[in-house]
Amino acid sequence: MFSINEVHLDHLVRSTVMKQTEGQQVPDIAKSYRLMLWNLHDVVSNFKAYNMVQWAKYIDHWSSTQGRRYTTAYSRGEILMADLGAMNYGYEFSYPHPCVVVYETVDMLFVVPGSSKRFGRNHRGIIDATRANDGFDKDTGLLLYNMRWIHKNRVKHTTGRQTSPRVLQDIEQFILKLNHEFHQEIRQRAQSNKRLRANVYQLHQQIQQHRQTIQDNEQKLQENAKKIKRQEQRLKKYKEHLTKVHDLLEMLKHQGLRTEVQEFMDTMATEKWADAENE
Repeated sequence: MFSINEVHLDHLVRSTVMKQTEGQQVPDIAKSYRLMLWNLHDVVSNFKAYNMVQWAKYIDHWSSTQGRRYTTAYSRGEILMADLGAMNYGYEFSYPHPCVVVYETVDMLFVVPGSSKRFGRNHRGIIDATRANDGFDKDTGLLLYNMRWIHKNRVKHTTGRQTSPRVLQDIEQFILKLNHEFHQEIRQRAQSNKRLRANVYQLHQQIQQHRQTIQDNEQKLQENAKKIKRQEQRLKKYKEHLTKVHDLLEMLKHQGLRTEVQEFMDTMATEKWADAENE
């Protein structure tokens, strides 16, 4: 599989002029296009026969409708055959399927697709529509969770038949239920958001209190730092005084020692003189 540089390609088409420029005229874009065709060939060539045919039919229908705008009017409840795509993701509904029209605009349809393989599944998201009573060629399961908007270009043909009022009523009830659940979820999220905002407000208040506490503590630290500085200055002066006292004591001590030595020498000298006289 070849890879493309999406960032580079996005940069190339950033200018609005590129919307009017043919892709083949831009070498890097043309090269990436050819590489993706090779990748597409590698993938599709490994398809099973059924999937390959559906893919070919989809590409043929898609290419034949390019540049055209279909605005055919369809009635509510009409059953038509629509091509839902052959290059979808995951479990997205694909390939041609019968669809029930729920609502339409000029060129768009809101439809519920069906599949005969999903009939009788007894699933809350599937409406069973019978061949005998609901206008389908086969017993069909209508997939409510796959209802979607499609362009009218996807319509292959119409059957010319209407589904039964019962099926339309079941579809409407499901939509209303979804709408109710949607509004209920909105209310729940609104309540949750309200609680979150209250929590945010409380946290904001706590932050403000913590900030005030921090400011008070910083002020106390500054005051304590000043006190410590004053105490250090006093301690320094005290040490200086102690040094002077120590020096003074040392001086006095040495002076006292020399006096005692002088007195001893004087005493010894006096005793020797007396002995000399006696002799």
